Amino acid sequence: MTDLGTSPSPPPIEPPSPLFAARYRLVGRRGSGVDVGVFEVVDSTDGRTLALKVVNSDIVGLDGFATRFTETMGRVQSIEHPNLAAVVDHGAARWNGEPVQYVATEHLTGGSLRDLRDRGRILTPSQAVVVGIDACRALDTAHRNGLVHGDVRPTTLVFGADRRLRLTDLGLGGLVAGAQWNQPGGLILDRAKYASPEQASGGVPTTASDVYALSLCLVEAVTGQLPFVADSTVATLANRVDKLLPVSADLGPLAAVLERAARPDPSERYTAAQLGMALVQVAEKLPRPEPIDVLGTGLFAEEPVVDLADTDTAAVAGVAGAAVAAVAAAPALLPPPPAVPVDASPTFANPVPPVEPDLLAAAAAADNEPAAVDSHVETPTNRQPRSRRWVLVAIAGIVGLLAVGITGWFISRPASHPVPELTGLETGEALNLVSTFGWNIDKSEVFDDLVLAGYVIRTDPKAGTLLQEGKTFTLVISKGPAPQVLPDITGMTVPAADAALSALGLVLQADQKVADESIPEGTIISWSVPSQPSLVAGGTVLPGTIVSAVVSTGPAPRTLPDLRGQTLADATTALADLGLVLAQGPDEFSDTPQGSVSSQDPAPGTALPRGSTVTLVVSKGRDLVPVPSLAGLNLTQATAALQAAGFVVGTVTGDPTTPLVQASASGVEVVAGEPVPRGSAIDLTFGTPAG
Repeated sequence: MTDLGTSPSPPPIEPPSPLFAARYRLVGRRGSGVDVGVFEVVDSTDGRTLALKVVNSDIVGLDGFATRFTETMGRVQSIEHPNLAAVVDHGAARWNGEPVQYVATEHLTGGSLRDLRDRGRILTPSQAVVVGIDACRALDTAHRNGLVHGDVRPTTLVFGADRRLRLTDLGLGGLVAGAQWNQPGGLILDRAKYASPEQASGGVPTTASDVYALSLCLVEAVTGQLPFVADSTVATLANRVDKLLPVSADLGPLAAVLERAARPDPSERYTAAQLGMALVQVAEKLPRPEPIDVLGTGLFAEEPVVDLADTDTAAVAGVAGAAVAAVAAAPALLPPPPAVPVDASPTFANPVPPVEPDLLAAAAAADNEPAAVDSHVETPTNRQPRSRRWVLVAIAGIVGLLAVGITGWFISRPASHPVPELTGLETGEALNLVSTFGWNIDKSEVFDDLVLAGYVIRTDPKAGTLLQEGKTFTLVISKGPAPQVLPDITGMTVPAADAALSALGLVLQADQKVADESIPEGTIISWSVPSQPSLVAGGTVLPGTIVSAVVSTGPAPRTLPDLRGQTLADATTALADLGLVLAQGPDEFSDTPQGSVSSQDPAPGTALPRGSTVTLVVSKGRDLVPVPSLAGLNLTQATAALQAAGFVVGTVTGDPTTPLVQASASGVEVVAGEPVPRGSAIDLTFGTPAG
């Protein structure tokens, strides 16, 4: 019988360990679709558990997709934000011999908004506000970095174990969704349910499209109902074009905010930052929200995560690890590790080919492989040598001493407390909650467009972490929105100035109207800040500040004077001085002296805009015609002669059968050839019969 202390050990049995992309060990499939397969993996470089998303090779093969993927995901990976799922790695590899693209992200275990609905849960309006603000923070960060998500829906709004929301698939969702939109009949119904009207009409998604989709997600989360949904993708898309969002009384103060966020006209919607601010204001009208029932929380939730950055706690882990390693070194003292259940054939939905069996099978084999066993372990017919028993006793003693040491260390170490969830609390309230934990509390103030001044944005360490007494605990507190630099809006039109100020969170008040001869109507003449009258362009103000503007109504109206009787030259000068334009009509006979204005249109006293036209008529003087010869004519003959000359017969006296004695006009005798105004009445006097 060979002694244990001198016998050669059998060679260790190495489990196969195939790695995807030479880095990731597949643990199991967590989801699949026609475009992306999702797997849980372990990163061989640091042992972290990650989510691996592999894009269908058919999509990867589309013209230009690989280039767009590399460029977009590189930008996404460079962005760090607590409400954006962190991208750890991305690249290209092969799956079943086919080229694929992949993204590795942080592993989130709290489930998505879709998971909440699938479990029959709906959110209160207060909880929806919390989710909405976090989502707006994520979208605002993406939009300010020039990225449109393009695929916001409940499955991309995911919680971590800390209950904090992350927006997932930034970059990836838009790339994959874009490939589906470009293929007739390729769009899945779940994407169509949250698409914006402009996408339904064939337009590309914009930042406004992301806001629209988020609004629908929040409506569904509170009411359990999703508007505009039909039995087919085409009908679902058509239902939302030019349609206002129907809002429910269940939404309470949220109704008006979400209705605006989902206006059919993108220009009428909030930006992500504006929606977040609106939700913050709504929060003031709602009760404090209860914690959201995310996966992994509640009665059987895991214990708070130990912060390994805490050096003392890390030391405990190291000591415990050494003890376990010592026990594991003794053959047959521990049973073989249990098999880890792994789906040996995770696949994408058609048309992705099935995953190579050896990848996951090998991963399972690594977990199921029995520990190496010495060929001389004691059996009923083969007793252990005395020396081996003493070795085991010695090892057991070492383990016992280590256990005693660890126990003593735990008894004497400083107390630790789990970090409570303080995000969104007023600073004083947050300080009260941690005042008894013995931490060195540090406060860091930063500007934040979405969190009110004096409220907690986040903590370091984060909620759920165990932190020892005497360690530093940091509250990151909002100073409110960052001050904005005042632009000079002088000379802008009112719509242009309103857009420029709104982009900075400032408010234009343009209710002062002044006529101006040189500045066009609707243009800003001057402006000021009522709360700080001395401010000029280049100064800084907080968002929400009112900027009061004086707006030109253009030139004042002109009152037309009475120009009749003036010479044409004088009338022309008077109109020019008023900024009016002269138009001369045909001259006419009138009682007005010849060469003077006899009539005008419009009439005197009319108010006219500058540049209006005024028509003047100049007098030719009176229209005079000679009186015809009437001597010796009777009434009939005299009447015919007068009418032919343009006169009328006036009063007739005497015997009309006798010759004419006298003709007169206006009581004055007239003779043949004398000029008299045309149309005048000529009175006739005839003789009296003899005796």
